[in-house]
Amino acid sequence: MNVLHDQKPVWTFPLRAVQGQHWRPAVSVVLGTAALVALDPHTEPHFHDNPGFSTYKTGPLRGRNTTLAITLTPVIFYVAGLVKHSSDAQNTGILAAAAIADTQVVSFVTKHAIGRLIPSEIPPHGISVTRGSNTKARLPTAVAFRRVIPRLRSRSRV
Repeated sequence: MNVLHDQKPVWTFPLRAVQGQHWRPAVSVVLGTAALVALDPHTEPHFHDNPGFSTYKTGPLRGRNTTLAITLTPVIFYVAGLVKHSSDAQNTGILAAAAIADTQVVSFVTKHAIGRLIPSEIPPHGISVTRGSNTKARLPTAVAFRRVIPRLRSRSRV
């Protein structure tokens, strides 16, 4: 589990894209981001001014519970592997933990480099410049974890 080694391709990607490698995904992300930014003034009022969204609750999947579920799942895989004497389950837990660590490094750096607003920090008729976190910060972690488990489980069945 070498998190720093795993981070090298992430942080050197912009340089490789400028050199002509992987330019299609880079252009796709840039165009998608530009489209979202351009459409934001037209779509944001619907979500900001609609009272149905101000009272939206995520129920049991709110912040802390989601974080616990994502964080404890690799532990459960590892412990289950110990109990069942399954090296595949143990390795799944270890690799899932590594995937979580990798995405958290990127998430932490990105959030602190650019800052983000949480919905409660946005005043009714304007944007203030403050720093904060957002529940969507857990999305990259969940996606990375979700990609690790099926890959490893399918390999162990072969």
